[in-house]
Amino acid sequence: MASELLEVVNVPLTTTEYVFSDSDFRRLRDFDPRILVFTSSIGAEGFALSRLDFLRGRKVIAIGDATLSALRSCGVEANVPSQKDSRGLASYTKSEFQSGDRVALMRSNKPERSLNKSLSGDGFEVVDFTLYELRERVDAKIPGISGVFGILATSPLEIEIFIRKFGRSVAKHYFSIGQTTAARMRSLGINVSDPVGNSNFVETIRMIEREYLQ
Repeated sequence: MASELLEVVNVPLTTTEYVFSDSDFRRLRDFDPRILVFTSSIGAEGFALSRLDFLRGRKVIAIGDATLSALRSCGVEANVPSQKDSRGLASYTKSEFQSGDRVALMRSNKPERSLNKSLSGDGFEVVDFTLYELRERVDAKIPGISGVFGILATSPLEIEIFIRKFGRSVAKHYFSIGQTTAARMRSLGINVSDPVGNSNFVETIRMIEREYLQ
């Protein structure tokens, strides 16, 4: 990934497989949501390519710019919250829609439950639908593991895998995309460095560069 000041190395800790089936779709159709929330570009693109007609006339929310781009590439428009994480999704949904509205959370088999709890607590009818499965990679390695400036965690699941595999002493700084991931990192005893980013990975890297290297 291009960066002006940092050498950025992607370390995949999980693999993904799109698994949304015909029976899942029947359950979604029976639920008949007013609002569909997509939390990844992988799930959004897979669903839009195969179930485009279902999205017509419904409200669609994307967690961030990459997810929005995936939807737009399939001809679907969506809204994006200003805070591009689970908390932002909850705040945006509450501000734009009404208690009692049915919300379908279209995400992975390892979802964070904070979004469900937040919306359900305010009277929304919320159901999770698994679009894709995340599986831990057994062959994950960090090239040149010594001398790492920072680790940027993109989800609670991935930081859990990282700590189990590599420990807490790999880097000087630990950064997070999203407050939900940051909260999980702190619960694991990790000191989360500022800034906490949003779902735009590239912009988060730019934020880190501006904070520490310019």
